[in-house]
Amino acid sequence: MKLNNTRGYSLKKKRKGEALIGVFKKEGIVAIGGINRDPYSNDPLIGRLRRFYAAEAFRRSAVGTVLLNLLILKAKSYYKVLVLHTVTLIADKFYYSFGFQRQSTYPNSTHYLKL
Repeated sequence: MKLNNTRGYSLKKKRKGEALIGVFKKEGIVAIGGINRDPYSNDPLIGRLRRFYAAEAFRRSAVGTVLLNLLILKAKSYYKVLVLHTVTLIADKFYYSFGFQRQSTYPNSTHYLKL
């Protein structure tokens, strides 16, 4: 499915608490991200942000902000905490601006957000 504006998205649910969302423009997919139950935790109320990526040409167009806000909103329906793992300073600053804490409190994660 292709849409001609960044307000369009495609949502595919697999299991309860999982979502994969892509943002499309006429050029194709410009951002993608997902959430699922954290496979590194035994707590079903911990979700993980997965495969979050925005194409470099679109990073200053708010597409990442819109996508992350949508994923956080979806996560709030299923989880009490959302975790992620990143290794880049740019991503660290991006997630921190959304309230993610820089701590490896949860297994295999660098950041967490209490929902």
